[in-house]
Amino acid sequence: MGKIKDSKGLYVAISILLAIIFWLYVRAENDIPMENVVRGIPVQIANEDVLESRGLMVSEVEPAAINITFEGSSSVVPRLNRNNVTVSVDVARITSEGSYDLTYTVAMPTNLNTTGGSGITRSSDVETIRVTVVPLYTRELSIEGTFVGEVADGYQAGELEITPETVTISGEESAVNQVARAVVEVGGDALTETYTGDLPITLLDRDGNVIEDDRISLSVDTALVILPVQVVRDVPLTVNLLPGGGISQEDIDRYVKVEIEPAAISVAGSAEDLEAITSISLGDIDLSTVLTTSSVERNIEIANELTNISGVSRATVTITVQGLEMRTVSVSNFELRDVSAGYHAEIVTQSIDIQIRGPQESLDQISPSQILVVGDLTDIVSATGRYTVPARVYLNGPDDVGVVGEYTVTVQVTR
Repeated sequence: MGKIKDSKGLYVAISILLAIIFWLYVRAENDIPMENVVRGIPVQIANEDVLESRGLMVSEVEPAAINITFEGSSSVVPRLNRNNVTVSVDVARITSEGSYDLTYTVAMPTNLNTTGGSGITRSSDVETIRVTVVPLYTRELSIEGTFVGEVADGYQAGELEITPETVTISGEESAVNQVARAVVEVGGDALTETYTGDLPITLLDRDGNVIEDDRISLSVDTALVILPVQVVRDVPLTVNLLPGGGISQEDIDRYVKVEIEPAAISVAGSAEDLEAITSISLGDIDLSTVLTTSSVERNIEIANELTNISGVSRATVTITVQGLEMRTVSVSNFELRDVSAGYHAEIVTQSIDIQIRGPQESLDQISPSQILVVGDLTDIVSATGRYTVPARVYLNGPDDVGVVGEYTVTVQVTR
């Protein structure tokens, strides 16, 4: 215990602590004035939008930053710095180009007690700020999109969609005129789905070099870019063959050969839209209208959600019937149907050659009396005179024999 009391180091430490406490107490009670030099405070422009509405802009500010010496309360002055002190000049009253010496305004943080009894004063070696005003030059550029990545195998990138489509660049004429293009770039490796994102707009000169110039401002800094990525698939073309002319549904593969040119097309779409598509139909072909070989052109129609990337819009379908025989039968057995009430119709045609098809042994069994030709007057309403009307041919014979071709008869209609 005596050693502790005799220790000089302990008394020194206690003395220093008491001195600090006393100094803090005096400072808090008397708030000792002090000085703080805040350096490099950037000069801000107030009401620049008013200037731009007059077709003008600030091209130069001199000096661009200033130093300010603050004197006053020790509880406030040390807390001032270039991050919470602002210097601004107001250009709202400028109406023409030229150089102007403007007084500036200093603003200090509102959360500090910098008014009234605190007695904060400031001084600087700069009394005015010289602002140079020039005409504002603007240009509107289309925003171009480029894809610098790649899509996965079996996929295709579509056309870029960019919103907005244009950007307005503003600034000094010499600066704006160096801009040749405004672009956004989409990247990515092995993309398998549509890309959507906001991308920065980059300005390029005529040589493709990036322009970074503080004198140029953009109406928007980014653009919403959508890059559709679709599945690509080769889909075969097909036709639906209707049985007839002696060919049953079961015998189509036996007697009929179908060739389609092109055999398939490449289509692109979402995986969901392509999931259920196994073929693209070109429509129906009635085999009763095909004698031996027939070629027809059909439009290739696909769903609106898909894209035909082959560029082929029509296909040629060639139908060949083989393995069956043809026979011509002269028929004079006629009837008329759907004659309008109050009218009388007579067949002018005396006989007509009908083509029938089937195995030879079945064809040999057919007699003309088994064939009936029926003229259809459905379209002849409240009219008299001589007309050629479509005819339907009925064959009462073996199932493996059928009528081939389309026929008409001539009728005379009277009242």
